[in-house]
Parts: sequence; C-alpha cells; structure tokens
Amino acid sequence: MFNAIDYLKRLASANRLAKENSFVVGECSGIEGLEPLMRNYRKAANYIMVDDTVDGSMISNRVGWYNRRTYTVFIFAMYREDDMEERNRKLNLCRELFRQLLSHMIADTEKYEYDLVYMRTQSIQYRELNSYNFSGVTGLYFMVNVDEPVDLQFDNSLWQ
Repeated sequence: MFNAIDYLKRLASANRLAKENSFVVGECSGIEGLEPLMRNYRKAANYIMVDDTVDGSMISNRVGWYNRRTYTVFIFAMYREDDMEERNRKLNLCRELFRQLLSHMIADTEKYEYDLVYMRTQSIQYRELNSYNFSGVTGLYFMVNVDEPVDLQFDNSLWQ
C-alpha cells in the first residue's frame, strides 16, 4: 500500500525553499491539531503539516474498485499581526512552496501509476487561510486525492 502521508512529508522535507526558510515538517490531526503548534510558535514560525486523518470513498470505474483517499497538507507561516507587508511576504512564500510541491507531485504521478497508485493531480483544491482562522498566521492548505485498487470480491466463506 502506498503511504501518501510519508510521501508528502518526504517531499516537503526535501524542498530547498522549505529548508532555507526553516519550515518544520510533521503530522497533525485536522486543523484543530495545529493550535498547539501555534501556541508554541517561538519554537518554530513556519510549518508544513500533513493531516494524518483522511476522508475517503470507494469508487468504481466499471472494471474494478478503488479506495480514494483525500489527503490534506497545511503550509503556514507566522507573522507579526500589525505588519501586513510581512504577512504578504509570508503568504507568497507559502504559495510558492505549494507550487513547488505540486510540480513535484505532477512529475511523480506517472512513476506511481506503474504500481496502480493514482495521484489525482489534474485537480487540486486549495484554500488560503484568512485572518479569522488564526491571528498572526498566514498560509494555505491543499487537498489531493489518491486512488488505489481494492479487492472487493465477495467471499462467501466469511459469512455464516
């Protein structure tokens, strides 16, 4: 099974721009899992966090069944609340990181298709954080779907 969470963390950890700007890469459990990090922002000001809880669905293409999982990645940076110029600089940094990560994912798409793992890079949803989410924090999050084949053949021996 393809481990998309590890893949996304490896990708973020290998990015030069993220390293140059001291982004901490890790996992969180939903957007609520970001709050403890933000309270301790003195430890680090920039984060790329992969949500370890996913949404999913079973889909069929009439030939077989696939488990489609939606993974969320948060890219955010702290700024001084009264400094809108710094906010814009940090938001543009997060946007560029998103662009670079997506570019790498698109390049990897064909490589993983040989293992019947389909990263749905044709349509990536993203949303920028507004000031109402977290004060003094800017950035964005994006979601990517990954489809993997699943065996849903009926096995009568599993039933009484």
